[in-house]
Amino acid sequence: MLCTTDWDDFPWLYFYNVASTYLIGLDPTYLHSRFRDAYWAWVDASLGKVPRPSEIFGTRLPCAYVMSDRDHGPFLDLAAQDPGLAEVLADDQMVLYRVKRDGAPPVYPTHVE
Repeated sequence: MLCTTDWDDFPWLYFYNVASTYLIGLDPTYLHSRFRDAYWAWVDASLGKVPRPSEIFGTRLPCAYVMSDRDHGPFLDLAAQDPGLAEVLADDQMVLYRVKRDGAPPVYPTHVE
């Protein structure tokens, strides 16, 4: 499962890697309607409002990787300092992180207080 920090990054990824699954595609309303709390946690983490984004991407969401475009500066600043994320690839357009975790990711978004 690959998670992105913005829904519009999906087409760019999908056409280069159709074998992966993606948390947010062209229409993030499925996550919003089915797992509303997880959706808003994703929004907050993507906007750089969560000090350790790995707590959302690694616990609440079933993400093995997180990809962010360079327009998400606050997220990128926090992700660079988060010991739960390991940068594995970067270029002038994006940064890809592996989510570090003990055990397997959850199958579906979870609710954790």
